[in-house]
Amino acid sequence: MHHRNRAVYCLLTITANLFAAYSAHAQQTVDSSRLNKYFHYSSFTLGTGAAAQFFGHSNGLLSVSFPYVVTDSSGRSTNNVFYAQKRKIYNGSKLYWFPILMEIGRLHHFFDVGMSWSMVEGDFTGGFDFTAGYGYMWYVDSRHRSRGEAHPRRFAIKASLQITYATDASGSSSEQLGNIDNTNKTVYLLGNTAGPTFTTQATRSSPAKTYEATTLIVSYSQRELSLLPRISIANNPFRSYLRWELMIGYNFPWYDRGGIFLQQQSNDEYQGLGGAVNINNPAITASYNNKPITKAPYRFSGLYASLLLSFGGHKDKGRI
Repeated sequence: MHHRNRAVYCLLTITANLFAAYSAHAQQTVDSSRLNKYFHYSSFTLGTGAAAQFFGHSNGLLSVSFPYVVTDSSGRSTNNVFYAQKRKIYNGSKLYWFPILMEIGRLHHFFDVGMSWSMVEGDFTGGFDFTAGYGYMWYVDSRHRSRGEAHPRRFAIKASLQITYATDASGSSSEQLGNIDNTNKTVYLLGNTAGPTFTTQATRSSPAKTYEATTLIVSYSQRELSLLPRISIANNPFRSYLRWELMIGYNFPWYDRGGIFLQQQSNDEYQGLGGAVNINNPAITASYNNKPITKAPYRFSGLYASLLLSFGGHKDKGRI
């Protein structure tokens, strides 16, 4: 914990100093309209890169139970209680793969937006991580020390503040809490109805199809809204059409919500049964490390790192 707090303090201190340097530079800059006219760039990342999110306090066991009613094909109903097997849902890290990102900027200012797909314990969760933010960029190169000339310099230092929204749709096997027999039965639970069949949505390539349900899978799902200050080093976007960026940041959750996600299965076909049911639902009895809970038991605050490869264009006819 002590080392993590030190890392957070260092990251925030560096970010604050960089933005302070930007303020001083902005006061010295002249003819900013000329810069805005001549310097701009864009970058696109399409599935090339990965990110890792690390967090603590994830070694506890989650336990969940709730009542449900089953009606069989003859119309007879029985009352039941689902008891989940106790499990450790997260191992202290998440991976994010196949990013789709777009960044646009001027000489120093830039905005970016994008998303990637989350993986837990080696399995994709079916969820995603959406991010959007603003940042400021400096140019460095030990071989080019002249003031104000950004174009010849090889590297860029970028400081930014991101807002991120992450969600797990419980596609990972580590998030599954158990299952309920759904063969030739209608299951009523947590305000949802799982009939003996389900129909997939039609797409351009295939029509809607109806399948006979066999199993109702019960999983844990969590969503999060957070702030992500980050610092990165990259090659100068005004020197190359191919770009790379190595980033490090720290995730600060604002809001998180845990819940139960229900999914019907028929052989290799799956379909979610509505959205996740909040874990504070009065019908749900939940505990974490044998202590009752009514909110998300996991807190995804911690180090965030990524490596991205991208391509793009630039216009740099001006000079400062």
